[in-house]
Amino acid sequence: MKSSTAKPSKIVQRPGTEAPTGSAKPARNGTSAGKRHMGRVAAMNCVLCELIGERQSSKTDVHHIRDGAGAGQRNSDFLTVPLCHESCHQGPQGIHGDKSRLRLAAVTELDLLAMTISKLQEAA
Repeated sequence: MKSSTAKPSKIVQRPGTEAPTGSAKPARNGTSAGKRHMGRVAAMNCVLCELIGERQSSKTDVHHIRDGAGAGQRNSDFLTVPLCHESCHQGPQGIHGDKSRLRLAAVTELDLLAMTISKLQEAA
């Protein structure tokens, strides 16, 4: 069977094949709503320090959780948690270290996200 070499002059969308209007994907990063949300998260105290019962000793970083993101990809700006820079975020026992602070608190990044959302709702 021979394959056709004819090329269509224009692409026409078939009726009933329109893209859905609502999307299940989170908003893209860099939107003004995402930036406002990250500003509210940055103003919070470290949720992991609160769980462990320690006093936060450094500035708060906004951490994009890794659950559900591919390698080298960043999740939506709405999937962020407040972590102190020195120990819970960038420290050797923090999220980007050996994660022993997560194990000490017996939580996952999704648990921290749920706590963050809850605290934001209480503040509103």
